[in-house]
Order: sequence, then structure tokens, then C-alpha cells
Amino acid sequence: MPIHPFVCAVISDKHVAEQIKHVQSMISAPVRIVTVDTKRCIATVRNIVDEGATVIISRGSVWQIIKNAFPLIPTLQIPLTCCDAIQILEEAKKFARNIGIVGFDNHVAKMLAVAPYLGVSLSPYRISEPNDIERGCLEIKKRGLTVLVGGGTAVQQAQKLGLHGVLHTSSADGILQVLNEAERIFNAINEERARDARVRAMLNALKDSVISLNEKGEIKEYNIPAEKMLSGRGTSPQGIEDFLNETGVTDAVKRQQFWSGENRRYRKKAYICSIIPAYSQEHYCGANVVVQDVGHIQSLEHKIRRDLYARGHVARYSLEDVIGRSREMRNLVEKARLYAESSSSIFIYGESGTGKEVFAQGIHRASSFRDGPFVGINCTALPETLLESELFGYAEGAFTGARKGGKAGLFEMAHNGTLFLDEIGEIPMSVQAKLLRVLEEKSVMRIGEERYIPVNVRIICATNKDLAELVRMGSFREDLFYRLNVLRLNLPPLREHPEDLGELINDLLARLAGQKMVPQPLLSEQALAVLARYSFPGNVRELRNIVERLVVLSHGKVLDEADISRIVQMNEAPALPAARPSRRPAPLAGRITTPAGSLRDRESDIILQVLEETGGNKSETARRLGISPSTLWRKLKAARKKDETAQPGKGT
Repeated sequence: MPIHPFVCAVISDKHVAEQIKHVQSMISAPVRIVTVDTKRCIATVRNIVDEGATVIISRGSVWQIIKNAFPLIPTLQIPLTCCDAIQILEEAKKFARNIGIVGFDNHVAKMLAVAPYLGVSLSPYRISEPNDIERGCLEIKKRGLTVLVGGGTAVQQAQKLGLHGVLHTSSADGILQVLNEAERIFNAINEERARDARVRAMLNALKDSVISLNEKGEIKEYNIPAEKMLSGRGTSPQGIEDFLNETGVTDAVKRQQFWSGENRRYRKKAYICSIIPAYSQEHYCGANVVVQDVGHIQSLEHKIRRDLYARGHVARYSLEDVIGRSREMRNLVEKARLYAESSSSIFIYGESGTGKEVFAQGIHRASSFRDGPFVGINCTALPETLLESELFGYAEGAFTGARKGGKAGLFEMAHNGTLFLDEIGEIPMSVQAKLLRVLEEKSVMRIGEERYIPVNVRIICATNKDLAELVRMGSFREDLFYRLNVLRLNLPPLREHPEDLGELINDLLARLAGQKMVPQPLLSEQALAVLARYSFPGNVRELRNIVERLVVLSHGKVLDEADISRIVQMNEAPALPAARPSRRPAPLAGRITTPAGSLRDRESDIILQVLEETGGNKSETARRLGISPSTLWRKLKAARKKDETAQPGKGT
């Protein structure tokens, strides 16, 4: 049963109880009235406290008994007003001018204050507890007085001694005064309890452990997660106390230290501890300790990363990650920022390895679509039938092997975000027609369904082919070309901005050495000159390939010209080709040149040779050559066509 709090008046005088009953309607707090004698007082109050008594009001000896027995319960005394004192003394004056008083100090003081104005002489006996009442009455009798003023118990004792007793009375004003004070305390206690309940519910809703300690390092409060994490199955705080002592938290709280994410181990498990000191008016009063289970944090992080990265929904790069201080690269970055503000389609042109996807992700993160997903696909990685189902999705039973329940396509997955179509020039004509319809109507129909699903997607395409030439050749739809080619970025190959080579090398050296936890190699000026003369047909991707080799093989030593030449030649390529004309001359003379015609003639032989060495592993072949798998696929396809043309009866 829920406990409803109330104010309780515990009174021995029935006349006062009746007065309280008449006055209680003047306050909003619920009031219960209980009449009791001093012998049954403690047992009665214990019961009403269990039932929800929040504030108790009383008078005389009953008030003193309750106050002593229940120090944690607010217990208010019905006051004696000046009017009450005058009325009582006027009644006593009818019997004698010399009057004895037995009572608590506040009542005695009030009567002494008004006695001179009434022409009476008072002989007080002050009491501090109910047991003093009988001695006080005897003392008044010894003084030769015949009239005694006091509470109910004092009046009864006076009558036994043959004295005339005048009872203390309480007026409606005094009762209303104490009821108003009781209501104020009652509301404050209830509000404090409600606030504590809300705070406790909030702390218990957390997954982390929260422990409150005082300035001495003693545990005052802790939430349910702390109990479960650190105390085992029981509810004893002993396990929490052991944890705080063994991890040094208790000593840190005593020394008023502040911790933020300190790693601690306890019983072969790792925890992260934070200490937040608490101050009251600049006085240190302890601290709150937050404890997190490292295993739980890692599990959550792994799940989030798995869910997001498995679907390609996260853009890892921003435009700030684009390396290069040359004017051309800075202009490209600024143009990309400008494009990001628009929702129009963007075409990114550039050779393999120039960073097309970095720019695509950077544009997404700088755009209004940044809070949505970033979904990317390489259009050459999938055959025609699979590419169509990946882009547009399919319904259950749409074809043999279709997933139960169907599957959302990339357009649906990229809703309110960005869809990045890499190698767009490789999309078959049949898929191009469906892609155009989706872009025009902003809705997609899954394979095997007859309903359209609205999508809000920003398209970014990338290619290393001349799409305008493909349109003239009839292998790319002209209407799709104009629908996609709204905003255009042309990324230059690395050989056309050699001034950025040094910054790229330094960045790659630092990052790769850090990843592999090996010393960062140093390059001499002659070594840098060798790299500056190289044309990097694989662009930044090939540069990374070479720098990774430098990091692995150098062991942190200074590399000279001969070292770099050997490492570059490990690409299994012919002698270093001549750099194409650039806007800036190479830093050193003595370029290594190979006739362009001979390089083209030997390219197919080199690719086939590396492919044979890797046992037909195309991924390893592409890595060794410093080119992408899609570029390798195109070159192999071109080589086969060349062989077929060279055979007798083939070609023209």
C-alpha cells in the first residue's frame, strides 16, 4: 500500500484537540488529530510515523516526550501567545495574587512578561522534562502558594496536593500559527523527497556506476548499477568500498582530487573512473564518483562501428583531410566547399589514386546532408544483375536466392544522405535508364515490387573516363550525363602539382610509422629528388604504396638516393618513366627517362608477369603495381582485345 504523508497533532487535552479540528480547514496540508496520555505517547507516535506522519505538533509534556523519543521527526510545540498568557493569569488572579507556575521555559517567560501589567506576582518553577513536574508542584506548595498554573499533568498533581490548578489553554491564533509552520515544513519535506526520488530514478537509469562520498571518503549513496557492477549479487556496500580503496579513489576524494577518465584495474577487469568534487558555498563536502566498465564501452563501440561501417554509412574524411598547399589544390577545396552548400549532383573527374572518394566524403560532411548516411559503391565491382539489385533493392521472391523479406537498395539506405557512385562510366546501359528515372522522379521501385518509395538523396559520381567521349560513342546516355554533370571537379594527377609532394610524403611517413609502431625514416635531399623525378602513374595511391615500403624496410635510418631507387623499382615496373611537363621544373637535374612508346608496349607484358608471380591474385597484383583493382581489370581487358586483334584472321 502506498504511504500518504500527513501532519499529525498528538494532544492530551481534548479541548485543544477540538480547537485544532476547527482551525485545520484554514491550511491545505492534511491533518490527523490523535488524543493520547503520556504513558501511551511513544507507542502511538511510532505507529503514526510508520503510517506516514511527516510533521508532528503537540504541547506541554507530550511535546517534550515526542521530541526526545523521535529526534529525526520535526515536532512543533503549540505556542503560548500574549493573549493566552493574559487570559490564564486573569483566571488565576480570581483565586490569589501570588501565583505559582510550573512549565517549560518559553511558557514561563511569556507569563512573566505580562504579569506586571495584571498586578500579580509569579513564582516560577522551570522544567526541562516531564519528570520534573511532580517536583515542581511540591516546590510551589512548600513556598506557601495556593494557586498553580500549568499543563494538564501539573494541574492534576496540584489538585492532589490540595492546590487550586489553572490549566494552560491554547487560543485559535496560537494553533493557526503552529499549523501554518507545520504546513511549510510539510511541503518542504515532500518537495525534497520528490526531488530525491527523481534524482535517484535518474541515477538508476544510467548504465554507469555513480557513488557519492563525503569529505572523509565515506560512502553516502550509490545507484543500482554500482551495486550490480561492484557488489556482486548482494546489496552490501562492502564490494563498492573495496573497489574504491583498492583503486585509490577513496584517498583521491580525501585529497580533494579531480579525475577525468582515469584507467584503473580491479579483480582483473579494467574500469574508467572519474571524480567530480562537490562544494557547498566554497566548502568541500565530498565528491561523486562515476565508474565505467571498459569491456562494456568497447562492446558498445564495436557494435556501433560494425553497424555503421558494415553498411558504408559513415564518411571518414573531411575537406580538412585534403593535403596540399598548392594554389590548385586550395582552389579545389574551396570549390568543393561551395559545391557542398548546394544539393545538385556533382561529378568528380580524376585519374585513379587522385583522391576522388576523399573529396566525395569531404563534400558530404560539409553539406546539409552531413547528419545523414554516406553510402558508396564501386560500379565496376559488381556484375550488371547484382549492381541493379544493390542500387534499387528487391522484394522477397524477386529472383532465385533473394533474401527473405527483401532488401533495401543503396538509394533507400542513403535516404537524407549522400550516394557516391564511383566509376560511374562502367554502368551498363540498362541500369543507366533506371538510374535516370530514379534521379528524375526522386523515388525508387524495388525489383519485383510495384510501388515507389520516395528518396531524398544527394548524388556524387566519380570517374577517370571522358564521359563526353563515351556519350559520343553511344556507350553512355546523353540525358543521364547532363542530369549528373551539374557541378564538376577536376582532380589533377600528382605529377601536375609536384609542389605538394613533400607535404604528402611527410604526412604518409608520420601516419604509417605510427600505425606500424616503428621509427619514422628520414629522407636525404637526394632521396627526395629521386621521388620528385618520378611521375607516379598511380598518383597518391602509388605514393602511399612506396612510402609504406620505405617505413617497413628503412628501420628508421636516413635513406639516400640509392635506397629510394631500389624501393621504387620494387613496383615491378620498367625503368622510371619521364615526368610529364609540369608548371614547375624538377628540383634536381638528371631525370630518368624511358620512351613513352616503349612503356605502352611493355605495360601489358609487365602486368601479365606480375599476375603470374602472384598466382593469378588480382588484388595482390594491383597492390604491387600501385593501381586500383578496377584499373587492373580495364588494363587486362584491353590486353586481351589487343591479343585477339593480333591473331591471324582477327582485326582489320
